Amino acid sequence: MIAKIGFLYLIIQKQMKINILIAFAVSNLAFSQNSGIDAMLRKIETQKKQTARYEILVNFFFFAVIALLIVFEFLNLLLHPFIGNITHHSPILMLLAMVSIAAILVPLHHKIEHCETKKLIEKNKQIRLVNAKKTIEQLEEKS
Repeated sequence: MIAKIGFLYLIIQKQMKINILIAFAVSNLAFSQNSGIDAMLRKIETQKKQTARYEILVNFFFFAVIALLIVFEFLNLLLHPFIGNITHHSPILMLLAMVSIAAILVPLHHKIEHCETKKLIEKNKQIRLVNAKKTIEQLEEKS
């Protein structure tokens, strides 16, 4: 939850920068040339895209933690009767069994999350590459 609050703080900071840039562009509209306005608008669009990426990351990591908790609780409910029979419902042994399961799940979750993050990054790179090629083709056609 603390990590999500940190990411939300970053998102709010980015959004504030975007608002400041928009206000700056509007206030200098009468005094700037078209190329200056275009550059400012491009910078605003870039900031908006970066903010959207942060929001996607926040949601991804938040739901990854929720998924880990759901899987752990499911395994807890599923294995509780078996562990209870083995440990004769001793609280300390039950706790040790659940901690052992969590000790296995957390590194597994970390590896899965790392692999999925890599896949998302590669997918994002491919999309950016395609968009860059389209932009280059459009610029070449104009020249």
